[in-house]
Amino acid sequence: MSPTHASRRNFLSHAAYGVAGMAALQLLQREASAQADAAQGSGLHHPARARHVIHIYLGGGLSQVDSFDYKPELERFHDKELPAE
Repeated sequence: MSPTHASRRNFLSHAAYGVAGMAALQLLQREASAQADAAQGSGLHHPARARHVIHIYLGGGLSQVDSFDYKPELERFHDKELPAE
């Protein structure tokens, strides 16, 4: 493959590496800054309270069933038995 021709897959993989690299750089800079602050004695004024993180990945987006959009069919079938079919 020539350098002037790139496939969509190659472009996206290189872009993903770039985003990951920028995130890693920012985290390393933040860590270095925190270590410098700790060395100077100007740390946080309170300990961190978060102990867990929830990561939600929605590959195709939010399902219409799980969204909070108005669903008029729900009112029509409210308090009724499910059909046999």
